[in-house]
Amino acid sequence: MVSVTYIEHSGFMVDLSDKALVFDYYKGKIPKTDKPLYFFASHSHKDHFNKKILDMDCEKYILSDDIKVPENEKTVKMAPNSQTEIDGIKISTLMSTDEGVAFIVEYRNAVIYHAGDLNDWYWEGEDEAWNSNMTKSYKNIILNGFKDIKNVDIAFLPVDPRQDSHCGAGASFFMENVGAKHIFPMHFWGKYRAVEKYAKSRSENIHIITKAPQFFDIEIEAEV
Repeated sequence: MVSVTYIEHSGFMVDLSDKALVFDYYKGKIPKTDKPLYFFASHSHKDHFNKKILDMDCEKYILSDDIKVPENEKTVKMAPNSQTEIDGIKISTLMSTDEGVAFIVEYRNAVIYHAGDLNDWYWEGEDEAWNSNMTKSYKNIILNGFKDIKNVDIAFLPVDPRQDSHCGAGASFFMENVGAKHIFPMHFWGKYRAVEKYAKSRSENIHIITKAPQFFDIEIEAEV
């Protein structure tokens, strides 16, 4: 059993058997844990990174290299399209279509994907050539980034209501071409009803988020 906590916006905690991973915290209450804690921050935007995490006790901070903070033995900076391994956690990054990186985290055969701001940022009223290039770039990054990964257990995907009819375009493409056993919408700015409407329009296993914080106990095949 794996516990997933929706903290706020794009912030989640994944509580594994012997480690706890926190992604893109910027506000809200982080659940208490006695397990080794690892913080991930996909980029420097204030809704994805809060420097307060640097004052919290943890094993490592895994940060996109666009985040400007003093480096020390606990800080690991990652550029797009790079890989590293920390305490048995294999971490790969994809280039974002906005800023920073997306994280693919593999631990004991479990695969966790946190998109950060990697999304199909198609905007109504934007220049059509710009929108077309955005969609093409996003699809290429996803298809190339996951070509060697057979199964994703948990995926945190932007579903942004500001994009109107395109709010779930990036998430839908991911689900249709990569897929995941458990899908969590994020980056929806507290618009819970819009995300619930999107989730109910899909057949995939999308966990409906209705409040912050919210706790989910899920089962995955890998022993983590």
